[in-house]
Amino acid sequence: MTQITAHSGSDGTKENSLEFIQFFLDKSVDALEVDIRKNHLGELVLNHDALELLDYPCLKEIFLLLKGSKILLNCDLKEANLETEVEQLARTYDYWDFVQLSGTVSLEYVQRWPEKVLVNIENTNPVFLLEDWYESDVFESLNFLASQGAKVINMHYKQLTANIYQKGRNLGLNFSVWTVNDLDKIQAFEAQGVYNITTRSAWVYLQLKEDQHEVLKSKTVVS
Repeated sequence: MTQITAHSGSDGTKENSLEFIQFFLDKSVDALEVDIRKNHLGELVLNHDALELLDYPCLKEIFLLLKGSKILLNCDLKEANLETEVEQLARTYDYWDFVQLSGTVSLEYVQRWPEKVLVNIENTNPVFLLEDWYESDVFESLNFLASQGAKVINMHYKQLTANIYQKGRNLGLNFSVWTVNDLDKIQAFEAQGVYNITTRSAWVYLQLKEDQHEVLKSKTVVS
C-alpha cells in the first residue's frame, strides 16, 4: 500500500507550522513532512531555509500535538548530524516508532535504521538536483545504496523513469517521490506501487479517492 505524505504546507496551510499539523490531525493522511534545523539554543526547530528569526516552532511541540495519533512524521533533515538528536527527542515523547527520516541522513543511519530512512538520491551525487543527469548515473547510485542496506530511495518524481523504477525493484529497493501535486500523477504513482508519495495536495487527493470509492460502491450496489 502506498503511503501518502502531506508536504509541509499542504492544502494551503502554513509551511512548518502548528497549523499544518493541526489541520491533518483528523484527516486520514499516512504521514506529515516537516523540515528540521537546529536553532541558536540548540533546539530542533521547523524551517526549510537557513534560520533568520529567533522564533520557530520546536519539534517537541509537534510530538506533543501528534501524541496518540500514530501519524507518521517524516523529519526532513536540512542540516547534517541531527539524526541522533531527533531520535532522542522522539523517544522522550514516545513517538520514535512513528518517525521517518529524509534529507541529509548519513549512511551510518541508513544502515542502522533502514526501514525508517527515505534515502535522498542527491546525497550520493548532487548532480541529481540539476537538469544534467543520466539514468546510468542513477543506476550506479542505486547499486551503491542497495549494497549499503537502503530500502527506500527518495527522489523528485520527474526522475523516476520506468527503467529506474525497474532497476530499483530488481535490487530490492522501493521509491518515494516528491513533490507530486497533480492528482492524476499521484494516482498513477499509487497504481504503480511506489512506497511513498509526498504532495502538497494530500487532503484534496484523499477526498478524491473517497469520492471515487463511493461512486464505485454505489455502482456495485446498483448492479
